[in-house]
Amino acid sequence: MTITIDEKKALCLSLTLSGNEKVQSGREKLHLAELLRKDMEGEVVVDPEPDPEPDEVVAALRYVAALAPAFATDADPGRTGALEVVATDPADRFVVEVSGSVAVHDGPAPEGAFVLRGRATDLLESLTLRQPMSAEIPETHRWLFDPLKAVFSEQ
Repeated sequence: MTITIDEKKALCLSLTLSGNEKVQSGREKLHLAELLRKDMEGEVVVDPEPDPEPDEVVAALRYVAALAPAFATDADPGRTGALEVVATDPADRFVVEVSGSVAVHDGPAPEGAFVLRGRATDLLESLTLRQPMSAEIPETHRWLFDPLKAVFSEQ
């Protein structure tokens, strides 16, 4: 769908349909026109908590889980260890393994890996310090998480 606004800010709708897009009725066109008017007048209402996309949650969780170990490895290249993440809703399981570099994989976790379990969105929120961590992290594994405090802490 293409929406065009002319130079005088008068509303002109140009609907170009492709694929599965369908405009069912004149009512939908009027609704679209009303949304555009609200947008132009700064009245657009944004959903404060959009539904997260499962693939985006999983990708973000994997990235954030590997970020602190990467910072720690940069500061101390000799560090070794592992973190196993077991997430639900959406389901995912992966290992962040540190041994001179950081690798994220779906294979088995090495012995002694710290296991972090929970809902994927809760784990993501905890790792980015937007909510408290639900699990107690032993001192021996804190280095896998602490570097994120410098990145995500509020000033």
